Amino acid sequence: MHESIAEEFVQECKKAVVELYGNDPKSRFDDYSRIVSPKAVERLASLIDQSKVVAGGASDPKARYIDPTILYPVTWDDPIMEDEIFGPAPPNPYL
Repeated sequence: MHESIAEEFVQECKKAVVELYGNDPKSRFDDYSRIVSPKAVERLASLIDQSKVVAGGASDPKARYIDPTILYPVTWDDPIMEDEIFGPAPPNPYL
């Protein structure tokens, strides 16, 4: 997408997450899945650069949970871009 609409897109993504999961996605056991193991949560959480979190970003390894997370801006040099994620923090270096 063109950079001129990136900020607006991020704001719409944030609204969509709240519309889908409410303000407390962790409590949504019926329609928000969990990560396979606490170790996998720790790995995913370590990839999230908290300085780039615009929504979500919290994790709870014991509950095998990671917030639906929006990161912005993301570049190809960010750790989250180094491997497959398999979690709720999809990076997009094109934003």
